[in-house]
Amino acid sequence: MRIFKCYMVLAIRAMTAHLFRSKLRAIGIEAIPAMGQLVDPNLAQAVGMVAVNDAARDGIVVEELQIGYTMRGQLLLPPRCASARPAEKYKRGATSENPGLCVTLS
Repeated sequence: MRIFKCYMVLAIRAMTAHLFRSKLRAIGIEAIPAMGQLVDPNLAQAVGMVAVNDAARDGIVVEELQIGYTMRGQLLLPPRCASARPAEKYKRGATSENPGLCVTLS
């Protein structure tokens, strides 16, 4: 019975989120897709960088920290994201604990 209640809570939460997003779309508010895109300074706010081994991914959003929204083409809230940078472009001694420095992904 307890598991059934947990599933009910999750289902109600999912239905509420879906209804809320559909109402936002109905009044013209849409999420800005940022993952996998080049960082556009006109739309996105880059708040960090992640070191990657592939230089071809330089400037690509690899982590979305906050979803951004537009309303009828006007920016409401920019997405906050972290972009990829080649590992060789970073200062030595970069750690995930130091703000403004990078974290290495393989």
